[in-house]
Amino acid sequence: MASTNNFWELERHGDATALIEESGRTLSYAELAAMADAAVADVGSDRQLVLIECANVASVVAAFIGALRHNHAVMLTGPGGSDPESELVQIFRPNFVFTPDTGFRRTNDEPVALHPDLAVLLSTSGSTGSPKLVRLSRENIASNAASIVEYLGMTSADRSPTCLPMQYSFGMSVINSSLACGGAIFLTEASVVDASFWDAFDRHGLTNFQGVPHSFELLARSGFLDRHHPSLAFFTQAGGKLARPRVETFDNYARKHGARFYVMYGQTEASPRMAYVPPEDLHAHAATIGRAVPGGELWVEEDGVRVPDGTEGE
Repeated sequence: MASTNNFWELERHGDATALIEESGRTLSYAELAAMADAAVADVGSDRQLVLIECANVASVVAAFIGALRHNHAVMLTGPGGSDPESELVQIFRPNFVFTPDTGFRRTNDEPVALHPDLAVLLSTSGSTGSPKLVRLSRENIASNAASIVEYLGMTSADRSPTCLPMQYSFGMSVINSSLACGGAIFLTEASVVDASFWDAFDRHGLTNFQGVPHSFELLARSGFLDRHHPSLAFFTQAGGKLARPRVETFDNYARKHGARFYVMYGQTEASPRMAYVPPEDLHAHAATIGRAVPGGELWVEEDGVRVPDGTEGE
């Protein structure tokens, strides 16, 4: 399995570029480490539950990394999640909340009981009714990031855009895996079907992008398949099942342009990627979820008993 160096240990990448903002401003890993530590300075050294309202901007990445570096437990939410009247704040009573506009501010003086292994709390798309959060440990997210780096063949030369919301497990894992390999992250809120996204993609020499099934349906109708992006090395799909004809269409595009297309399966509970189809196998196995990510194992059970390969079950 890939090295499990913690992706929040930024100093080992030194002056390499960590973040590229839409304005063109860059932050090195050393600068991001300093920004991360400064972001949580007012939170203190005692372990706290902190809620971060996410956006694909440098201050949010710094707050997230700073909280992990200082052993706080982090809840990631979308816009409005930090509102004092929001269900998450009312139910879980975080000690601090963070927004890009205000930074961290204290919201609860009472200690929150935290499991010693808890690092990140994420809502899951499968949740219904009252808010339910998936609990992830530092080992969960660090080992999954390292696994992603391994099977995607990522290196410090990779430049990854933020195509997805950071509070979404897939979006979070893109940031984690990029930092784990020492690559650069292009911070953007633009959609993959926006012309500005692809202008920036080519201008900054980005090497990959990520999407959910809806993203690829939009791309297929937007003219993407008629264009070539020289720096594109690979692209990935998760977040639901992509129809087989679409899989084949984008697989053919990748082959034509010397890129790699990865179809993946994941769950937030698995922090979050669980399986992938190697690009060389995608043509023959487009309808499958593929093989377990490095360090993982998948099997089928019937009535709680593991069954032989080829047997139907759960």
